[in-house]
Amino acid sequence: MIHVNYVLLAKLAIFVLMVVIMTKAYLYFSVHLVHHLHPRYLDPSLARRRQQHLSGNASNLEKLDSADNRDLIWFAHLSDLHISKFYDPRRAEDFRSLCHFLSAQVRPSVVVVTGDITDAKDRNLYGSAQYREEWSTYREILQSCGVLNAAKWLDVRGNHDTFDVLSDVHTRNLFQRYAIQGKYHLRSYAEDIYRQGVSIRFVGIDFTPTPGLKRPFNFFGTLSDDELSSVRGMLSSGGGEDDSGATSTKYRVVFGHYPTSAISFMRPSVRDVLKEQLYLCGHYHTPLTYTRHKTGLLELELADWKDRRTYRIAAFDQGFFSFADRTYSSFNSNVAILVTNPKNPTYLLESEPISNMVRMPWVRTLVFSDVPVSEVGLQLPGEEVVRMDPVPLPDSPTSPLYTAPWTPEFYAKGVHKLTIYAKLKDGQVVEHTDSFSLDGTQPPFNFRSRLLLMMDWQPFSEYVFAVFACVIILSLSMLRISHRHSVQLSLAKDYGEDEYSVATLFFRKFWILASLDAFLYPLIAFVMYACFMPWACGYVLNDRLGIILAWGTFLIDDFSYIPPDMIHIYGCGALVLQVLFMYILACTVEETYLESKPDEEAKNLLAKKRLSSRELLSVCVQLLHDHIGFVCVVVFQFHNTWALYGSYGFISIVSPCGTGRIFLTMYLYSKAISLEGSDLAEAKRVWPLRRGAAKNKQIA
Repeated sequence: MIHVNYVLLAKLAIFVLMVVIMTKAYLYFSVHLVHHLHPRYLDPSLARRRQQHLSGNASNLEKLDSADNRDLIWFAHLSDLHISKFYDPRRAEDFRSLCHFLSAQVRPSVVVVTGDITDAKDRNLYGSAQYREEWSTYREILQSCGVLNAAKWLDVRGNHDTFDVLSDVHTRNLFQRYAIQGKYHLRSYAEDIYRQGVSIRFVGIDFTPTPGLKRPFNFFGTLSDDELSSVRGMLSSGGGEDDSGATSTKYRVVFGHYPTSAISFMRPSVRDVLKEQLYLCGHYHTPLTYTRHKTGLLELELADWKDRRTYRIAAFDQGFFSFADRTYSSFNSNVAILVTNPKNPTYLLESEPISNMVRMPWVRTLVFSDVPVSEVGLQLPGEEVVRMDPVPLPDSPTSPLYTAPWTPEFYAKGVHKLTIYAKLKDGQVVEHTDSFSLDGTQPPFNFRSRLLLMMDWQPFSEYVFAVFACVIILSLSMLRISHRHSVQLSLAKDYGEDEYSVATLFFRKFWILASLDAFLYPLIAFVMYACFMPWACGYVLNDRLGIILAWGTFLIDDFSYIPPDMIHIYGCGALVLQVLFMYILACTVEETYLESKPDEEAKNLLAKKRLSSRELLSVCVQLLHDHIGFVCVVVFQFHNTWALYGSYGFISIVSPCGTGRIFLTMYLYSKAISLEGSDLAEAKRVWPLRRGAAKNKQIA
């Protein structure tokens, strides 16, 4: 008779399962993270044609005049203000100071605000609602500082601006009452700006979902089919003439709150819709996060005002787009230096004529400062610092534009650096270094930026959640099946306990756990419940009950369906915690199997009628040491349940994924520590315990 080693088969089955999953993950990452996350750079043939301008044709090209400022316009970009009635009052005061700086020193043609204008979180940071005090503060600052008279103010909503907002026309949508563009546009819109012969179409896209649930399940953006058609129309139309009737240069800037990686999956994708456009966004609160997508879309995420006090100055000059992200300070001088020619090659747009940089024998830079500037200098590679001269601009008492002559042919190949020095009248010298290239050479975008902006995070989180759940269920099931067959065929390890490898001992922990009905079925049932059944029922809106599931949310009153948002990310966290708890259970069960009870000393002390304070402290320390893993898991689950209560009310915690999960954890752990050796008789038939093994077997 042939005997089958089911221990070996179980190991092999789990190994094959892991190989399959890792192969699928590798294929996904190799295709998605390597191909999809590889940004688009300039066509090498296009770079070679541009190089020909430098080598053979540069001398024949018409030089551009440094005083030709008809094609110059600059604007500002802000994001994630998070004005709060409960926290950090300096946030609003610094915003007021910034608005004075913009209106008095920068004087942009446009100010773009890409959402999360208000914080909309309550005092405990778990609940969310729209507060009139926060919105009225925003409106009052804009009206009092004069920035609305100096610039066109364009704002759109972020996810915080739609917390607990049932619809775009609901009374809780305070954006339509207090925001500058709210009374003119319910959602997406386009504005054409004409300045000095330059025309820019600003397209603001509102990706916020309708209805806007309370936090935390309101993080990803979306766009309906009707609004998608409307946005396409805004992108394709526009242009024309300025007020004088002259044909104007045409640029296009698209802005919205959400990065394209935080927008729900749609066909066609938002990156296809915004092909070869310039897109400004916020939401992630991360600095220096930029990339160019396969479609040619240049995406520039701006760090937040909330904690970092970041703002952006951007400009179109002689056909080139440039930008600089700066940090504002209410206590120190604020200087923003923006080099507009030659441009940083990393952020080249597909439509930008690089050959014009060869034709322009002037380095051009904009300098904005709240302290008067006395002198501006330029240092090119291998050269001395030269003075840059201010160039007067029409309708501008103090010009921010400075120029200095240069010889572009000296820097025809590769990437170079230049440095701008701005000397203020108080003696301070501010330095800014930037890169440039004249042959199309582009430095790569950093991996962090590509990962954050090019990964589709919502479908990715769904994939990880599904794979994680399958791994847990299939692993426990295969261990149990192998155990049953091993018991039926009376198969057992026939070598000594000391000969077990570390991997085998680790494997044995979960085998023994899966052999016990009291643990196997509840653990599998919890994972399956999380995949298919309701997580909680709570007030997802202030006056609407909703049922939250892994595959979406249903409003009870009309049973309308809302696609899943952050729930799979939270689900992945819950499953990670579940695996950790399974390991703690496996170790606790193994202690009984090894006939080793680490808390016997504490039990003996507790058996005494009276304990001294020192003995009581010793007992507490010993119990905490022995059960620290369980305590950490329960504390974390209590925190999650409290957050659920703060977000959706008391009814939400009376659920299997609220207090039910805590009770299940306590029940299973109490079963584990109360096991007797006789409960593990079957496990010992497969994994016989040799004499003397218990005293040296505790695997971390």
